Formats: sequence, C-alpha cells, structure tokens
Amino acid sequence: MKEFEVQNIQLTMGESKRPQQMAVYKSGSGGGFSQLVPWLYLVTEQAECVAEFSVPVKLTPDSTGSVLCQLYPTVAAEINELVITGFCC
Repeated sequence: MKEFEVQNIQLTMGESKRPQQMAVYKSGSGGGFSQLVPWLYLVTEQAECVAEFSVPVKLTPDSTGSVLCQLYPTVAAEINELVITGFCC
C-alpha cells in the first residue's frame, strides 16, 4: 500500500461562518468511506480538544494512527474564510 505525507489542508468555508469545532476524517486500513477514522480536529479553544473530542492538544503526528487536535490558525471571518492548517515533521 502506498503512503502519503500531508503537508497542509485548505478548507474554504464559502458563504457561511466556520463551525466552532470541526472534525476531519481519513479512510482506515480497509479504505473507503465505511472505514473512516478521526484524523484532525480543529477547535477555537484548547479545552475543546478534551471536552468535545476526548483527545489532548496535539500539533504534529507521531505515528500514522495519530489523531491531531489544533486550534484554528486564524480568528474567524464572517464569510468566505480560507482555513489553512499545516503539519510539521
């Protein structure tokens, strides 16, 4: 199986305001939508990582099974916001 390294993710919110918390899922070892597993949570406050998703704040992956939880990188815009989150080795 081929592995890929994600360097950043860009999400465009469009004509609505971004959610307070957001979850990004990836396909699991079996692939496909039936095997989706949590991969990244974006939150507005650090305490939300544990309170909403039961994971600590984690900015960089330490394994392929890591679930990251990060603060949104910018203050929320009213509409048409571009959220770019990056990952480091």
